[in-house]
Amino acid sequence: MSNYAIILGVDKYKYASALPSCENDANLMEGLLTATGKYKVLRIANNAAKHQIQEEISSFLPIDSTDIGEVLFYFSGHGKQDEQGMHYALCDTDVSKINSTSLNNSELDDIIRKCAPKLYVKIIDACQSGVAYIKGIDEIDGDFKCIEAKGFENCIFIYSSLKSQSSYAEDLYSKFTKAIIDAVESISAPAVKFTDIQNYLSDIFNSAGGIQTPYFSTQCDGTELFFEKNSNVLAYLQSLHPETSDINDNSQSNIDAVKAYLGKCRDDGDVKSMLEKIQDALNNWKLEHSFLNEFYECECKTNFPYEYHRYHEDTSLVKMLHGRMEKENLFIEVEYTSVKKQNPLVESLFSGYKDIPVSYQSVANQLPSVFAIHFKASDSNLPDYVVPFIFVYSPTFFYVFTCTKQFVRKGWKEYENGRYTKYVYTKFEYDSFNESDWYRYQIKRLQETVDFIEKTLLEYIEPK
Repeated sequence: MSNYAIILGVDKYKYASALPSCENDANLMEGLLTATGKYKVLRIANNAAKHQIQEEISSFLPIDSTDIGEVLFYFSGHGKQDEQGMHYALCDTDVSKINSTSLNNSELDDIIRKCAPKLYVKIIDACQSGVAYIKGIDEIDGDFKCIEAKGFENCIFIYSSLKSQSSYAEDLYSKFTKAIIDAVESISAPAVKFTDIQNYLSDIFNSAGGIQTPYFSTQCDGTELFFEKNSNVLAYLQSLHPETSDINDNSQSNIDAVKAYLGKCRDDGDVKSMLEKIQDALNNWKLEHSFLNEFYECECKTNFPYEYHRYHEDTSLVKMLHGRMEKENLFIEVEYTSVKKQNPLVESLFSGYKDIPVSYQSVANQLPSVFAIHFKASDSNLPDYVVPFIFVYSPTFFYVFTCTKQFVRKGWKEYENGRYTKYVYTKFEYDSFNESDWYRYQIKRLQETVDFIEKTLLEYIEPK
């Protein structure tokens, strides 16, 4: 039986923010699937338009063949849900023309259905990727029949997040795709099953606080083999970890390991000096080469200009920090609220409550929690914008969380939340911190902010 894999990672978008990790994600999966020797692999270019992708997939897969064992589709990029279902955003996807410029989930399924694979696998690393695909609550009846998967003999669909959630990335890879590679490495047996991957993903993301919850839909017996770990797979996995010397190296003694850790730590005076340099860099930043100069003045503040914006209660931020608080020894305290446990399908058989994190506070009180660049409009008829740089500290590093928030007029003298970007974050290690690293980070983030403000300001004054 022949097996086919289709890989698409879109990192650059004409009408949306760039996702640099997505090209790396696709490289990771292409390397792994090629190394297995199981699949014939089609790597679709990241700048391919919809009609090109449809033609490439159709040409790649044999039609009316009885020899197709498995078809696997992998995607990393922006995703959007609407009444038409899931859309995979392509390089030129325009939300106002979503159906003609994106690849719809059902369109992809229609192409795959024509070749009638014995097993159809879909791995999607995108925001809002989860869909009630095989057996949603609305389809439950006495026979628990499958509706959407009609035409497929067996299905395994692995989504990076629930329909209402975002999917997150770090500097190099998306967390979900990297976790798949980690799952493969964690399995000691030669045989890697799809259920092994699913179990690992569930455990690792549950332990992170539930900010991103993988979603699985299956129509099979649960014993399906992903691949066997051959020498090529082992060599590929090893290539992802170049030899380094750190505190976990087996050759180091316990004493050396403790000393190495302490060498990374800094006291509050050292960190305060770093923050002073950061504040100076933000104070010295100037809005240049933009028409916004005509209408905005920029000022760095040590508090958020709008009191009703309580960033420490932001759900996504709180959940992430809660999941890392103990493991990374973050200098924060988390506040919880109790909610009653419920089962949506069955009346409660188990009573009780669970604690949900709702806010956090820094306990590094001697250090600033936030610097904010305030884009103050010279005319109150234009929206204001704020870019918070939120700091969370640990003994050896600090996180910086950044987003851009728009504030529009609610009345003559009041403002309310408008559009915003999602939080992105970076970790700065104390022992390797230098001003040039921060400066590059600051320039990148604030240029993204200027692009966002230019776009949303024009949309504000000329709504479509």
